[in-house]
Amino acid sequence: MIALARSLCSTIGLALICQCCFCLALHGEQPPLTRDETLFRETIAPMLVSKCLTCHGGESVEGGYSLASLEWMLRPGDSELAPIVFGQPESSELLRRLTTEDEQERMPAEAQPLNSAEIAVVRQWLQGTNSTSLVDSRRPLALWQTLSRRHETPEHYPHPIAINALTVSRDGQQIAVGGYGEVTVWDSASGELQRRLPAFGPHIGAVQFSSDNQWLCLVSGTPGEQGVVEVIDWRSLTVQPKQIATLGDVPRGVRFSPDARQIAIGGNDGVLRIASLQPDAVELRELASHADAILDVAWSRDGARLLTASRDRTAKLFDTTNWELLISYARHERAVGGVGFCGDNPVTLDETGALRVMDGRNLENDRTVAEQTGLPRRLQSFAGWDSTIAVADDALRMNNTPRSGLRIFDLRREVVDDGKTEEGTRKTKTLMRLREQEAVIITEVERIESLSIADDLLVGGTDHGTVWVWRRSDWALLRRFTAAP
Repeated sequence: MIALARSLCSTIGLALICQCCFCLALHGEQPPLTRDETLFRETIAPMLVSKCLTCHGGESVEGGYSLASLEWMLRPGDSELAPIVFGQPESSELLRRLTTEDEQERMPAEAQPLNSAEIAVVRQWLQGTNSTSLVDSRRPLALWQTLSRRHETPEHYPHPIAINALTVSRDGQQIAVGGYGEVTVWDSASGELQRRLPAFGPHIGAVQFSSDNQWLCLVSGTPGEQGVVEVIDWRSLTVQPKQIATLGDVPRGVRFSPDARQIAIGGNDGVLRIASLQPDAVELRELASHADAILDVAWSRDGARLLTASRDRTAKLFDTTNWELLISYARHERAVGGVGFCGDNPVTLDETGALRVMDGRNLENDRTVAEQTGLPRRLQSFAGWDSTIAVADDALRMNNTPRSGLRIFDLRREVVDDGKTEEGTRKTKTLMRLREQEAVIITEVERIESLSIADDLLVGGTDHGTVWVWRRSDWALLRRFTAAP
């Protein structure tokens, strides 16, 4: 917005698309906002984001001036003039560039100037004091406007809604379910509602407990407009949720690392974001990894690798020690909706209904070592653990009657005959094959939309708002309830 010189774009080392870091407070009560902070959060920040951030918040910024955070807003651009002088609006280059009659200097460039009311509120803010803390000043500008906005939820749902996101706690005692503008938390044994957690927006893109049960990651927003990634301190629910990232859409591929120290966020912009949870801050790294939306992400069991799925028909495997790309699996005919691991082997599920297991030891080529076709031709994720994979299928049949449920596959190594040597000695070779167990049937009308595993449980949510809880050791149905307050 405010080009403090007439020079063209100048690149700064802030929002690199390959690596971007900022800090946010992670715990402690949120202190009351001052009058100036409230004005900045509710009026100034949203106005700058909507009118200015495109030219002054990305990898290249006009005139060397960045609006990425308040800390950067206080730094002069190429003109070396102070952009903001609190208490002295008329000495602030920011205000001068907003109000000048010179169209070559006035900002926003090539757009309608701010109206008198908008100018007045900028002048009012500049007349105040910079009372923000160091951490607050580093908060990305786009996050300010979401600090206190929560979506209003109905006291009672008029009817159940589809469960597109759910997660079960590591101890198997609680199930968090994406509702309408909120996450509802249920007792897995009784099916009783325990608490309701308001979200930023009406749509819940993802929800997941960390492996240590300390954090609950919640992704919500309005599709096509804005999505917010937050973490909730599960051990102290009185603390306000902490925002990790604000995006231009609602991502659904979000996963904690096995050690609960990082969160992988697959953006609809094709950017993979890795949030590292420090004791009192968050470090965010961005990797331009795909040409289209990332639909799912999965960590290997040891956390050393991360697998991504995308609409660009590829899955990519990253080394999490340095975030280098190890291999791109590009033989999918359609978009890849789900990814996971069977042991050390990457697994993908694409829109053609093909489930593929890749060789996790040989990264020189992207060959498939085991495959199962004929699964539903739609975008969906799956649940995988050890050598077992569970996939939802709404085209099953029982006694010649259509049914919906789960198909369970085991990845097995089998020794098969491989002919004979020149000396006539019998040869064998080892192959990996997916062997199907008996399907787990639910009903003829409900379709499983989301899956989560923990302890000895597999939990599924359906398009009819029903939660199903199975015991994985024998696939006994333990509980079924409707997740609608």
